[in-house]
Amino acid sequence: MNKNSKSPSLKRTSIFINLLVSFLTLVIFICIAEITLQKLQAPTNLVIDKNWFKKNVSLNSRGYRDFEYSSERPEKTFRILVLGDSMTFGQGIVKSSNTYPKILETRLNNKTSKQKFEVINLAYPGYNTDSQLYDLYIKGFNFQPDMVFLGYYHNDIPRPAYLQCNPTNQDLIEGAGKIKTLIRRSALYHFVNLRYNRLLEKLNYKPKMEDCINEAYSSIGWEMEKVYLDAIRKACLLRNVKLMIGVIPLM
Repeated sequence: MNKNSKSPSLKRTSIFINLLVSFLTLVIFICIAEITLQKLQAPTNLVIDKNWFKKNVSLNSRGYRDFEYSSERPEKTFRILVLGDSMTFGQGIVKSSNTYPKILETRLNNKTSKQKFEVINLAYPGYNTDSQLYDLYIKGFNFQPDMVFLGYYHNDIPRPAYLQCNPTNQDLIEGAGKIKTLIRRSALYHFVNLRYNRLLEKLNYKPKMEDCINEAYSSIGWEMEKVYLDAIRKACLLRNVKLMIGVIPLM
C-alpha cells in the first residue's frame, strides 16, 4: 500500500524534472543562437529609427547630411551635385564619410593635385525623382554645379494611388509592449522573421520587392518618372551642366 501511494508522487516529480530540463535546454539553445547570430549578422540587424538618426546623423544649416558649402563655387573647383534617396543619403551608415558621395569626393581629390573636387550630397530619405527635381530647382542650382549626379533607385518612381503592392516584411510578433519590442530587436527574431517572409513570398502570400517594382514600371508612374527625368536633363542642358545618372542595383 505504501509503495503504491508513492508512485503517483514519483511520476509527477519525474514529469516536472523532464519539463524543467526541456525548458532549460530550450533557453540555453536560444541564448547560444542569439549570441551566434549577433556575431554573424550584426550589420543586417541594424534598426533604423528616430533614435538611430538622432545618434548618428547630423545635418548642415541647409538641412543636408554634408559639410557646409558656400553657394558660390570656388575657383579651380569642379563641383558635383548629388541627388538621391535614402540609399544615397547613407541610411544605416554611421559615418557620413562612408557614404558613396563622400568616398567619391575623397578619391577624386586623391588622384589629382591641380584640380579640386567638391561632391555635395543633397539626398534625403523618402525622396522620389519629383522631390529631387524640386530640390534641384529650389536649392541645387544655387550651388553652381558643374555636374549633377542622380543616384537612381528603382523605388524612386512616383507610385499611383491605385497600386496596392506592398513588399514590406510582415512581423511574426505585432503590437506594442516592452517584451514584444525586446523580442523584435533580437538577432534570432530577425533571422526567423526574415525566413518567414521569404517563405510567404515563395507561397505567393506576399509580393516580392521585384514584383512591386515591375508593377510600378508598368504603371502610369513610370510615364511620370520619364517626365521628371527629362525635366532634370533639360534643366541641366539649359545651364550647361553635365548630367550623369547612376542606377543603384536592388539589394
